Amino acid sequence: MRSMFWVLPVLLVLGGCGGGPEQQAVDVCTQAVNAKLSGKSFALDAAEMRKSLTTDNDKVVHVAANVAFDAGLSSEYKQAFDCRVRFETGKAPNVIYLQFDWTLDPNTKRAN
Repeated sequence: MRSMFWVLPVLLVLGGCGGGPEQQAVDVCTQAVNAKLSGKSFALDAAEMRKSLTTDNDKVVHVAANVAFDAGLSSEYKQAFDCRVRFETGKAPNVIYLQFDWTLDPNTKRAN
């Protein structure tokens, strides 16, 4: 609940930006994941990404969601990722942190 305390001020301050800060954070994280996983078969769920939004402080939005590899195939599996986007006045939002959680076995959800 504590993280929700910061969401409203961020949305109010950044609400005038094109697409709103939630969508901007999702878009910027999507671009970063696309660049990192270029050449791989995967899918992202923008609704899941928006639903997972929290804020670290009044300028950083945190997205924690899953990326589905081989989406729709019998070999489909998911891995978690964390993405943090910084919003600064007069600048485009940018990814300051992107991490994939490769430590979990996607089939058992246990550490390898």
